[in-house]
Formats: sequence, structure tokens, C-alpha cells
Amino acid sequence: MKDVESTRYSQRALLFALLVSCLQPAISQTCAPAQGQTTPATVTCGGNCGPGCTPSSGATSGTITDNPNVAYYSYNLNCWWLIATSPGVEIRISFTEFETETYDLVVVQRCSDASCSAPTEILRQSGSHPGTNEYSSSTGFLKVIFTSDHVFLASGWTLTWTTLPRCLCVSGYTGPDGGTCTACAAGTYKSVTGSAACTNCAAGKSAAAGASACTICAAGWYALPVADGLVGLNSNIARSRLEEWTAQGVSGWKMGSVGESCSTACINSGLSCYPLVISEGEASAILASLGWKLTQDLQVNQVIHAGVNCNGDGVMWSTCWVNTVLPPTCGALPFVSLSMRMLCACGNGVTCGLCLAGKYKTATGSAACDDCAAGRYSTTVGASAAATCIGCGAGKYSTTVGASLAATCSDCGAGKYSMNLGASSASSCVDCGAGTYSTTVGASAAATCIGCGAGKYSTTVGASICSDCGAGKYSK
Repeated sequence: MKDVESTRYSQRALLFALLVSCLQPAISQTCAPAQGQTTPATVTCGGNCGPGCTPSSGATSGTITDNPNVAYYSYNLNCWWLIATSPGVEIRISFTEFETETYDLVVVQRCSDASCSAPTEILRQSGSHPGTNEYSSSTGFLKVIFTSDHVFLASGWTLTWTTLPRCLCVSGYTGPDGGTCTACAAGTYKSVTGSAACTNCAAGKSAAAGASACTICAAGWYALPVADGLVGLNSNIARSRLEEWTAQGVSGWKMGSVGESCSTACINSGLSCYPLVISEGEASAILASLGWKLTQDLQVNQVIHAGVNCNGDGVMWSTCWVNTVLPPTCGALPFVSLSMRMLCACGNGVTCGLCLAGKYKTATGSAACDDCAAGRYSTTVGASAAATCIGCGAGKYSTTVGASLAATCSDCGAGKYSMNLGASSASSCVDCGAGTYSTTVGASAAATCIGCGAGKYSTTVGASICSDCGAGKYSK
């Protein structure tokens, strides 16, 4: 009988060797630098294999065997092991030992769920094999079943299992699982691993491209206006705001289509949104200066060619401004209806701006920059201390708050002087006394006030010239 079984084992070994020779070599998988690997699996088991049933969780590889404590497995076994992980993650197994009696079977199945109610069988094997082999499942589940009968025994089998890396976008990058990861744009962040989208930084915070967290606006930086908008701006303030944003890296205007909000318009352009809500007249002035034209000023064929239809019902509005500067897109020029009273300035995600000259900010956070006080000025951009505000020199004063130039400091007039530094009003300039005068502008000392000479006099204070004595009179 043993000779018969030996012959059967040899036949099985030959068949298994042929099977192994057809298998493809193992394929390794490497995640890109912007990706991470998150592929743990859970192993559950059941049946009567005793110590061979060892559940586990959280591992990415492991070993399964019929019974690690005996040289030969037992009669009448009926055992199973289920390896479960996330769908799309590949589970691979490879037998390192395999020797069973002819009628004692190892079955490997791919399953679509934990119940394995409709399995796909990928191996049904008994006997022995001389080489390595590999079986896999990408459904998220792989099941191994072992049964033995009541006659003859063998040394059994052992397999190793592993889950291949599932390439996920790490924090600071976004994209589909297993796909291409793109760095979060400046002003946005992503703190988790996976396919989640990047999130805009809150007001008072900023982030460089590829950031996993936003940074509070540092000292010397303030929070730029964000998508909630600025209401009631006149055209001069709107233009000033645009100049400010431009200095901080905001890219310029974006006109939304009719019915399209600034947020939509700017998201479509891949930029952050800074809407300005202004009056029709104010918007008209800005649009005209930017090269936009009213439809009533265009030839009819130009309007039709441009595909402009401001209100969607075929009526051309005279208050529909057409951008004649930008090239046509899909046969239609961008346009905006002033009934929306909306212009959109789209930026590049910048949410913290440097304090402008004449301002400073000592603390972190979203607070506005403080103005240099009257009597002081600062030419420093991004100042983080009040000390950067320089006081006007003696003989000068300034009533301007937030001054950025030394020229803002005005001189005390002739007939006056001031010894004060950082003076904030003209009243700091002291008048020369009666009988004295001074021609010096910006005088910084009382000594600049000199007495009237012989034959001259002055009855007023703050005089810049003395009067001559009249005819028949003299003065020593």
C-alpha cells in the first residue's frame, strides 16, 4: 500500500511541477514619493485544526499552517482561514511546504465578501510539490480550506501571505487611490492619507503648496479677504484692493458667466475666489478700463458671433459687458451681466499678506495690521514691531495715520520751531515770541528765533519777518 501511495505522490509532484512552471514571477509594486502604503489585513479562521487556527489583525503579512505543533496533521480535519483587507488591495499567498495524502485537499478561493457565498476556486491541490508558487486575490478576500479523510497522513503544508502596497496620496497631496497624486495648491492643505480633497486655509492662515496643515499668519502678516466678499466698495477702493492683492500674489480679475457665482467662476479657473460686490456704475468704470465693451456699442454681428445672451432668454441687454480682450472660448466670449453687480478677483490661494509700509503687526493670527501712529512713518513691508515706525524729526510733524514715507512729515513753518520728536499736529510747532522772528522752515530749536534788529520791531508771535520803524521813529 505504501508503494502505491508513493507512486501517487510522485505523479502529483510531477503535475504540480508542471503547474508551477506556468506561473508568472512575482511582481513588486513601489509607491511614488507622494504616496504611502496602508494595507493591513485581518485573518479569521475556524474548524478543528486546533493550534493551526490563529486569528490576527493589523498585519501586512503572516504565516498559516495546518498545525504548527505536530509532525503530521490529524484525521478528519475540516478547517478554513479567511484573509480580508480593503477591496482593490492584492492578497498574495505562496506555499513554502506542501505534502498531503492524495485525498486530503487544500482549496484556495477568491471571495467577494466575508461570507464567501459565491467563491471562485483558484486552487484545488493534494500531494506534494517541489517549487515555489503564488496565488492572489484583489477582491479584498482570500479563503484557504483544508480537509483530510480517515486514512493515511502526511506532514502537511505551510503558506506565507502578504498584501501588496496600496498606493495612497499622503498628507499634502490629493488624488484617487492608486492614481496620480497632486500637491495641494498654495492656500490649501490636506492632513490625512487617502483620496480626500485639499481644504482651503481659514482666514488668518496660509500654506505653501503640498502642505499638510495651515500656518497662522505670522507677525508682520495679516489675513487677506477671502470668499465671503467685500460689500459696498467704490471703484477706487476696488482698484486699490486689487492692487493690494496683486502685490500679495493674487492674479487678477475673472469675470463669471451670467448666473455663475464668483466661487464657481474662480473654481473653474483653478484659483481661489475674492468677490467684489459694487454698484453698476462703479463696475462699468472698471470694466471699461479693462477693455470690456457694452453690447450696445458693438455691431450686431459681433454680438451674435460672440454668442452673448445675458439673461438666457434671447434678449440682448445693453448692460451686458463683453470681454473683447480675451480670445473666444468654444465660439463664445466671456461676459457678465451687471444686474449681478458682481466682479470676481481670482487669486492663487494666498491668504496671508505682508503688512504694507506704514503698518505693523506684532502678534500671529488673523488680526489686521496696526497703523503707524500720527507723527510716525515706516517704509518697511512686513513690519512686526511698532519700533519700525519712525518718529518725525524735531521741527516736523505729521497728522497722517499709517504713513509710509518720510515726506509725510511736514515742516514747522517760518516763525515757529519744535523740539519734539514724533509730533502729530501743527500745534506742536511753537511760535517765536514777540520781538523775535525766524525765517527757518522746520526749525528745531528756540535759538532759531532771533530778535528784531535796530530800527525794526514785531508785536506778533510767530513772525517770520520784522517790521521797520515808521518815519521819525527809531529803535536801538
